Amino acid sequence: MRVQDSRCPNLRTDAYDNLAKATRIEGHYFTMHAEKDHMMPPEYATDLCRSHLTAVQAGCADKEALAGRSVRELKRRLIKLRIDWRAAHCTEKPELLELLHTEGQKADLDKVCRTHTLVIRRGQHGQFFGDDVLAVGGYLRHLERIGL
Repeated sequence: MRVQDSRCPNLRTDAYDNLAKATRIEGHYFTMHAEKDHMMPPEYATDLCRSHLTAVQAGCADKEALAGRSVRELKRRLIKLRIDWRAAHCTEKPELLELLHTEGQKADLDKVCRTHTLVIRRGQHGQFFGDDVLAVGGYLRHLERIGL
């Protein structure tokens, strides 16, 4: 999306619409915010996460589009929605596709967002999360969940 401002006819911008941009991200997604952030309210990180995951979940309804995805991409989407494809004994593409199509549309996004969003306690805007032991642990758990 490109927006043109009449005051600057040669300049085009994305209008800083991060919620819209979050819907287009294909890779793994994780948000964090500082508890005492004076520039961005705490719900902003959750809104970004929800925007991203809502788009992922909406994509689960389109079985034909999912069929064009690789096994790796299907697994990534399952991981994002906290659907355990291993426990469901799904390893082949048709099984993964069906699991994502059926279970993905039912995923509880509030619950999923809590595992994809991290709060840096006592932090300010721009705070390095590595200064907070609990934040580091939360991020490490996320990395383990996504297989890194």
